[in-house]
Amino acid sequence: MKYVTSRSRSQQKSDLSITTPEAVEIGGRIRKLRGTASQKDFASRLGISREQLSRIESGAQVPGTGTLRRLAQATRVSLDVIVFGAGSALPEAGAERASSWEAALEPILAGTTLRLPPAPAASSRKADRAWKDLSEVRREEIKAFVRRIALVAVATEALLSAKAARAVIDQLSAELSTVLIDRILAAS
Repeated sequence: MKYVTSRSRSQQKSDLSITTPEAVEIGGRIRKLRGTASQKDFASRLGISREQLSRIESGAQVPGTGTLRRLAQATRVSLDVIVFGAGSALPEAGAERASSWEAALEPILAGTTLRLPPAPAASSRKADRAWKDLSEVRREEIKAFVRRIALVAVATEALLSAKAARAVIDQLSAELSTVLIDRILAAS
């Protein structure tokens, strides 16, 4: 088998045996899953650079297993579908997430280094159902809360050293999904 020469740091030499044509197909599926999200925003959600995502989407680089796992969690699509195209067709870009709480709140965080980590699937599904049932007023209240958190992140970056700001923002990011799910469920 012919190996793609560019590998991600998270990929061990023996973990994937993917040919160049297969890498191009995987990249196309990943591009479709990204939908209308910018490469920068989507890459941030996956914990990789925009440049690395671009190489993966073009088939020039094979995604590592860690990246593939984060992709599966973030998009709620099985690894079999991403890697092999197995099972049902890929969902329309963003179709499943179009009415989700994550899809509604992620654009607010787009201008910050704050990221919305993947929530446990069961909790996220409960929050999605609750989000759909919320009145527009309640949704706007939660969006306003997220805007305030985003402002805190921006202020933190402006006031602290880069290293200290990164530590604070990483901590804030780690708790963000849980706090938002709790707020959404409490508002319903």
